[in-house]
Amino acid sequence: MDDGKIISLRISDEEIQKMDLFLEQHPELGGRSLFIRTAIRAYFDRDAGVTQTNAKNEVAVRLANADLDTIDSMVEDGIYIDRSDAIRSMVREKMRTEESTTEIAKSKYQAASTQWK
Repeated sequence: MDDGKIISLRISDEEIQKMDLFLEQHPELGGRSLFIRTAIRAYFDRDAGVTQTNAKNEVAVRLANADLDTIDSMVEDGIYIDRSDAIRSMVREKMRTEESTTEIAKSKYQAASTQWK
């Protein structure tokens, strides 16, 4: 991590509980600090019109208005924290089905088997 500044933040016990519960369900977001930084970036992306995609593990995706409206509605309902969380969760769910995992395993096994013939 860079030499970022340290700030103090006052939030309620209820907000901390919600954040901790969300982090338990989404371990890829890391700890509280990373969660808060991610939330700030999401605010910039959504409300300030600033898009930051300079990280190695980030990608910009263009979606239809109906798709965005659906995702935004799910965010408003509290199902996801933001658009990125929704898309990340949906991609993960699609990629980690039992069928896809089985197909990937078969493909990897076949590739390894042919390497040793």
